[in-house]
Amino acid sequence: MIERVIDVGEKVCPYPLLVVKKEVSEMEEGETVRIRIKDPLSFDNVVSWARSQSNQILEETEKGGVYEVLIRKSENKKVVR
Repeated sequence: MIERVIDVGEKVCPYPLLVVKKEVSEMEEGETVRIRIKDPLSFDNVVSWARSQSNQILEETEKGGVYEVLIRKSENKKVVR
């Protein structure tokens, strides 16, 4: 399975969340995406959104000011826009 990667660098909300929402909406159930973000608030927003959509958070890390989260798309019964 190919893991998608999104690096939004130092962009701040709402940009990272909008990019992640679009990417996840195009994924099939079971696919994963790794997101790299430097803004801690944007990171928190992405993680919160992913959980609210019943997706799995497989990893959450921070190293040298770069936050990463690995999300697996789950069957989505909720649609929040």
